[in-house]
Amino acid sequence: NNASAIVSSTFIGTSTYDHAFKVQVDDNDTVYACGQTDGATFPVSPGVYSNAGASIFFVKLLPDLSSMVLSTRIGQTQNLVPTAFLKDNCGNVYFSGFNAQNGLPLTPNAFQANLGGFWLCVLSGDFSTLVYATYMGVPGDHVDGGTSRFDPQGIVYQSVCTSSLNQYQSPGCYAPLKLAGGWDVASFKFNFEL
Repeated sequence: NNASAIVSSTFIGTSTYDHAFKVQVDDNDTVYACGQTDGATFPVSPGVYSNAGASIFFVKLLPDLSSMVLSTRIGQTQNLVPTAFLKDNCGNVYFSGFNAQNGLPLTPNAFQANLGGFWLCVLSGDFSTLVYATYMGVPGDHVDGGTSRFDPQGIVYQSVCTSSLNQYQSPGCYAPLKLAGGWDVASFKFNFEL
């Protein structure tokens, strides 16, 4: 309570590149982490949804960090960059990342089936099912810094750098037109309604 000692700690990952980007803690103090790995041996738990050789990892750890309960790899083989991560009030696990490539898994109800700069997805809390996945934006859209957040209701608030003139317009939006030339900031709110 007086911040004088580390209560628990652990290493996770492989002998090659591993980079944790995001951490979430649920109401039971269970710890969830999300990041990138180049490690061919990064563990994938039995019975979870996964994409072979994917570079994004999700792990679930006991509150005292004594054991990894679940682990999986999703997305594409390289260069997908996490921007937001969430364990929501209903137990689902959300992800948003940029530098999306063709061939990422999508669900039949995807908001955008064509390639975009971002890929958003939701896994069930036990990592067993890809509940939802969609592209968003246009190729090249990206984030410079920590400008993306999920709220516990399963809504992402994201600001992106884009060269698109109209990709993020919605009825009644504050500024519907991008200034000509170069990059501009576009912000969107997307409710997964799960």
